[in-house]
Amino acid sequence: IIDRNDSISYENLTIFGPENEAPLILNLNLEISLGRRLVIVGPNRVGKSLLVNATAGIWTAGKGRIKRPQQEQLMFLPQHPYLKRGTLRSVLTYPCVNNNIEDQLLVSVLNIVQLGSFLNRVGGLDADQD
Repeated sequence: IIDRNDSISYENLTIFGPENEAPLILNLNLEISLGRRLVIVGPNRVGKSLLVNATAGIWTAGKGRIKRPQQEQLMFLPQHPYLKRGTLRSVLTYPCVNNNIEDQLLVSVLNIVQLGSFLNRVGGLDADQD
């Protein structure tokens, strides 16, 4: 992995799966310019998650070069969002242990991000949901 600021690129990247299987990605050459978006799709077990994990520096079974911005400038999002079980209030204020934030402020935040209708759908700020 080489840190740089202007893009993410893969040079002759080969990624092996668990237990050193045959390569799931073979000699990938690709550049993603700053500000561009990319969706990686395909059937199961073709290496989509491993490519993201390798870019993050988590998966190291492979060879080639990954050039990317510094770790502090990257954000990796999971395939499926995770919200802890509990009340909407606890989800909105996580990881803060002091949940004495006024209801009006929490409602305002939901409205700002266009999720105000969500409040009624889950039964209010203090309804316990999974």
